[in-house]
Amino acid sequence: SRPQPINYGGANPVVSVYYGANDGALHAVDAATGVERWSFVAPEFFSRLTRIRDNTTRVAFPGIAPGFIPTPAPKDYFFDGSIGVYQNADNSKVWIFPSMRRGGRMLYGIDVTNPATPVFKWRAGCPNLNNDTGCTEGMEGIGQTWSMPNVAFIRGFSATTPVIVVGGGYDKCEDKNEAGPACPGGKGGLVYVLNADTGALTRAFDTDRATAPAVPLIDITNDGSPDYAYAADTGGNVYRFDFIASPTTKIALTPAQWTKRKIAFTNNDGRKFMHAPALLYSQNMVYVALGSGDREHPLR
Repeated sequence: SRPQPINYGGANPVVSVYYGANDGALHAVDAATGVERWSFVAPEFFSRLTRIRDNTTRVAFPGIAPGFIPTPAPKDYFFDGSIGVYQNADNSKVWIFPSMRRGGRMLYGIDVTNPATPVFKWRAGCPNLNNDTGCTEGMEGIGQTWSMPNVAFIRGFSATTPVIVVGGGYDKCEDKNEAGPACPGGKGGLVYVLNADTGALTRAFDTDRATAPAVPLIDITNDGSPDYAYAADTGGNVYRFDFIASPTTKIALTPAQWTKRKIAFTNNDGRKFMHAPALLYSQNMVYVALGSGDREHPLR
């Protein structure tokens, strides 16, 4: 996972580092001392802790009698993804949004305004890796939550409540090591917009294949509120999401009016986009740069 440091400021700045580990927990650490503040184990991971306790990750060694060492079990993953952050100017609201990557299909919202005393806010997605029982309504199509949640205020939604824009995730059938398309029509073929305060689903947009990368946002009006989002999927497609009516009028749209456009594609030839597009606005144009490649099979 990628550690996420947060600087709380002050005369003697307080810095906490948040990260997931394969001991099953999301950890908070005092950056000045390295001392753990707290840790959190999601209920989706409870059933996996037995394997850690029993230490069944060992491998067999030549010459060792069968049964002397437990039969190796496949490795588990937990909070294995990147962590989104909302932090307002006066630090009166500091929220983190950990993702699970291969660990699961859930997103969490945790209030860490007081770095020593976290408060659970919400969770959304599907608690089971292999079936859709217990899913948040409207999120049955979510894949493994690889996409880092991006947080922003969108004018047509609210001036006081931020949203999360996040890709629908990764489908494990993409692990198939072949040159052509691995799993059309699988999980993760969506982009979600969630209420960052409550986790409520605001909009969901379909994509042709799994949207594993983060979904970057760009503000062309320079008012602190993004006007467009761009996403890329594992089928080689690129999409734009419009939060304003046009680049000329710049009128804010309501969530029901937000639109999706496919702006580029690669003829479904097996080229995957696994990293987020980079965006630049200049002279009334948005420039989009991205690289293709299957990072799960980098030698292919």
